[in-house]
Formats: sequence, structure tokens, C-alpha cells
Amino acid sequence: MPSVKRSRPPPASVAPRETGTHDLEGLRLLVIGGSEDEGHRVAASLAGSGATPTFIDAGAAALDAAARERWDLMLIDVRVSDGADLGLVRLLRRAARDRRASPVPIVALGADARPATVRRALAAGCAAHLAKPVALQALIDALRLHGRSAGPFPGPALAARFLSRRAVEIVTAREALRRRELDTLETLGHNLRGSAAVYGFPRLGALGRRIEAAARAGDEMKLGELLARLAKGTAPARPPAPPSPQTSRTVGGTLLIVDDDEDTRALYAEYLACAGFTIIETDNGSDAVVRARQLLPDLVILDLTLPIVDGWAVSRELRSDARTHGIPVIALTGHARDDSPRGAGDATCDLFLTKPCLPEALLARVRELLEQLGPVRRPGQPRPASAPWK
Repeated sequence: MPSVKRSRPPPASVAPRETGTHDLEGLRLLVIGGSEDEGHRVAASLAGSGATPTFIDAGAAALDAAARERWDLMLIDVRVSDGADLGLVRLLRRAARDRRASPVPIVALGADARPATVRRALAAGCAAHLAKPVALQALIDALRLHGRSAGPFPGPALAARFLSRRAVEIVTAREALRRRELDTLETLGHNLRGSAAVYGFPRLGALGRRIEAAARAGDEMKLGELLARLAKGTAPARPPAPPSPQTSRTVGGTLLIVDDDEDTRALYAEYLACAGFTIIETDNGSDAVVRARQLLPDLVILDLTLPIVDGWAVSRELRSDARTHGIPVIALTGHARDDSPRGAGDATCDLFLTKPCLPEALLARVRELLEQLGPVRRPGQPRPASAPWK
């Protein structure tokens, strides 16, 4: 690989999928080490994202490039599982301290993903460790997490977007009623029941509950009446307010939000990001397990009623894996009794919240649970012996 090569990435055969609202426009990325093929793969995955990667060999050239220019994030290839290649990370950190420069986030890429190896990377000064081969979306997520900071909470804009999406949804719902696709209408009502309340639309939430019940009962006449009412819409009783400042010992952290309802997921992501957290989003259980293993978030917010792989199965997968066993899980459920012994023992979630859950209430519980963990725990480490979920 040439010492320095700066250019726009070539066209990619697989475009990165948008996750959340954070983009990579203008992000300056320094990629250190790795093979030429890996460099092409990184460039292809970032095509169209707005990021500008620069590729450079490890060693003195990397130290010189880090000192000469401003970077938003660095990716470094770690080839040796005994941690020898992490010496460059320590040198980069020491050089930044000597220059009195703000530290640039460093993400390690390595074939060895054992917990001990991940801990060595974090101890050396890396913000995260990604296992090779790195999934394209996991790479995009890592850049979004560590290369950008959150802006102001766009509460009114989110509420307006929520209402505009309902107008489009009405067309789909009426066509589903014409085709007698009651399962589609039941899902629509279920999602509306949960998301409308958190956006400050309690009347729409109540309407969603009635649509769900009518679809389950097969009452097509009632469904027609309810969809007509839904088309009229309603004004928000209380648009979402900005989150309160972080005041506890736990500052920031990475959260994985798993919810198949796009509106609810988007609101939680924006709200928690503006509270100082970095956010990973996904809409399905199988992807949630992959991302948790790749990115090791500090906490998972998990909807239990997911399609294909539900939240119960996701929680069991996380608990059975040594890499993710120590990550706390907050379960969101539409059923108040999901915190029964069956739920607590089977899914082993740490906390159950009944939907609809307002974003400020969710934020309070996230902070509370992370506070219980203490300020020194890092992802991938064992659970403390005094943890409440032992």
C-alpha cells in the first residue's frame, strides 16, 4: 500500500444502508496498515457516505501523518493477537499528549476477537475493536459512533415527520383493508399504539389500540371507520422536549436500540444521542446480535416483539456469549406481565419497561442502570459480583 494516497473513494457495488440520522459528510479518516485489498474494501464501503479516507502504512509514516493533519477518526489494522501492533496506538496517544492535542478516536481492526484481545485494545487507547472480516454496516456504524458529536434535539421536526408518515401510511392501510389483509392492519395499529404516545399524540395512540383490536376481531366495518378518523389526524398534546443535561457519574456511552418500528426507534435515537450517548440502531433481532458482538455497546434497548428473531431470543443469545454476557439489556414490551418469572428467567433482561415509554423516562432508566454498573466497566468485561442481575 502506498505511504499516502488521498482520493475520493471509488464507486461501491454495495451502498451503505442509512442507520439513524447521522451522516459522514466531511469526516476525515486515516486508515493505518492493512493489505491493499482491505483498503479497497474500506473505500468501497464508504463510497457515497461523504467520508474521505486516507491510507497509510504503519510506523513512522503514520505518526507523521497524525501530527501534520487534523483527523476525525483513525482505523488501525492489528495483525498480531499478542498485542504487539498496539504499540503504535500507544505511541499515537503519547505523541498527542506531548503536542497537547485533543485525542483522535482510534478503532482497531483485528482477526482475533477474543474478550482478552478486545480489552487489550481498549486499554491501549482504542475507542473500539472490530473483528475481521468487518461487516460493511458495522464499519459504517463505528465511524458514525466515534467520528461525530450530537446536535440539538429536533423535537418539533420529528413530530412533523411522524405526522407526514401517517399520511403515507393511510394509503397502505386502506389498500390492506380492501385486500382484507388484517395482519397488516393489526401490525399498523400495534406500532401506532406504541409510537404515537412517545411523540406526544395520545389520541392517535388510543386510535392505534382500537385499530389493532378491530383487526384482531376481523371487524372490517369498524376498521373503515377508524381509518377515516386516522386520516384526519390530531394535534400533539406535548411535543417531545429536549433531554436534561447529564448529571450522574456516567457520562456518555454507547447504546444499541433494537426496534422494528422506525418512528419509535428514530425518536429514542435522537433523544438519547442529544443526552450525550452514541447510538447504534437496527430493526431486527439477528442484526442486533451481530452488532452487539462487533461493537460491544454499553447497554441494549430491546423491543421484545420483533419479527423473525424476537427479543427473547436476542437476549438469550447475548447472555450465552462471553463477549456480550456483561452488557445490560432494557426490554421494551407492550405487555405489563412480561417481567414475570418466565420473562426474567428466560430472556434474562435486566429491566422491563412497558410501552409506550416516554423518551425522558427511558433516559432516566438508562442512566440509572449504567450508574449501577459504575464508571470503570468497559464492554466485554465480566459483570460485577454485586450486579442486580447476577
